[in-house]
Amino acid sequence: MAYLNQARTASGIILAYEKLVGVLRYFSKATVIPFNQAAQVELERLRKQGVRIGTLDLRIASIALAERCVLVSGNLKDFRKVPGLNVEDWLN
Repeated sequence: MAYLNQARTASGIILAYEKLVGVLRYFSKATVIPFNQAAQVELERLRKQGVRIGTLDLRIASIALAERCVLVSGNLKDFRKVPGLNVEDWLN
C-alpha cells in the first residue's frame, strides 16, 4: 500500500498494483492460526504470571503456546521473556 500511495506516474501505479497482487498471492498460501479460546486461556495465564511484553506480542505468543508451535521472528527480544515459548530467529 505504501508503494501505491507514493506512486505518481501511470507506470508507478501499475507497478504498485503488481506488487500488491504479488503480496496477496504470497500470503494467500499461508496458514493463519486464529486467536481462539485456547489462546485466550494462555494469555490470561501469562498475564497472571506477570509477563510484561506488548499486548500484540503477548497475543502472538499465546497463540503459539496454545497450538504448541515454534514462533519464528526476526525480533526475539520480548518473545524470549515468555516462559515455555519455543522461539527461533531465521534471520540470523
